[in-house]
Amino acid sequence: IIKFYSKEKSKENFKKIKYNCSDSNQKANRLDFKKLVSLPDGLDLAEWIASNSISTYFQVQCQNFCTGTSCPVTDAYLSNLHLCFYRIYYWHDEQGKKLKCSAPLYTDYAMSYIQELLEDENVFPTKTGSTFPPGFIFMAQKIFLYLFHILAHFYWAHFQEIARLELHPHLNTLYFHFISFSQEFKLLEPQETAIMDELTLHSKSYCWTHLHLHHKEGLSVFQSHAM
Repeated sequence: IIKFYSKEKSKENFKKIKYNCSDSNQKANRLDFKKLVSLPDGLDLAEWIASNSISTYFQVQCQNFCTGTSCPVTDAYLSNLHLCFYRIYYWHDEQGKKLKCSAPLYTDYAMSYIQELLEDENVFPTKTGSTFPPGFIFMAQKIFLYLFHILAHFYWAHFQEIARLELHPHLNTLYFHFISFSQEFKLLEPQETAIMDELTLHSKSYCWTHLHLHHKEGLSVFQSHAM
């Protein structure tokens, strides 16, 4: 679900994101994510996607910022000079029923679903001679979609908290590696990731992994867009 707001209402309900980066860190600590995510010579594509799906799952699993009170829904925002839109991520049960649930519950549903896939020998084979199923890429796309929803919510609901704990370099590195990999192998649709496009574009121009806090009137570099 997407709600559109006028420029005037945007000023009332959303705070503009500010970017700041140390020039020295920009030169010294930039990572070559294109090289990191490229398929290694001689490695099967499905195996490479499987390996990255597993590692990203465990890294996202380690992040825990939500409570039922702070995050009654799983949402994310986009705000720029021309347009703001707000997205709520719903969970769909086995019968296809759409469920509006808190962020911790959505995360639990998503991570449990992914874990079941990872432990399914028919989906993620580990035995010698086993092959990946014909629909593996589709299932990998679903995994990346759920992980993207969780990461998008982390940024737009909890970045201030993450920055105060000085965990933002880790989150930024995780996100940029994740989005670079998904773009390299077309695991996510552009319309789905559009809500994070501004940050993704800035990550290519600035020192994404070493953004520093910049306090002005008590606000940090990235502002939480909670209304």
